[in-house]
Amino acid sequence: MNFAMKFREETHIFTIKKLLAERHGRVGDMQICFNAFGGANEVKDEMLTLKECGLKGRQPEMVQNDNGNWIVDESTIPLVQVFYDFKPLDYSDPIMLFYKT
Repeated sequence: MNFAMKFREETHIFTIKKLLAERHGRVGDMQICFNAFGGANEVKDEMLTLKECGLKGRQPEMVQNDNGNWIVDESTIPLVQVFYDFKPLDYSDPIMLFYKT
């Protein structure tokens, strides 16, 4: 699943987890990693901010559009890959075990 979201450096990990849970439904035991999925990259403390995790943003550049208005140049916003894994809360329910051939 590919999608992009923009966050400030001050965003807490619990906020990102909450948004991912809203996207996927009831989840449990969610793991979040930055740049690569692995135990060394997993963020375990949900109270950390992105900045505290070592992700530093920068002020996006402003450009003037055809109407003379100043807008954010989207290409100057840094991108960071976030990898995550989770189990649905009710993954052992019989309805989840149903397999149709």
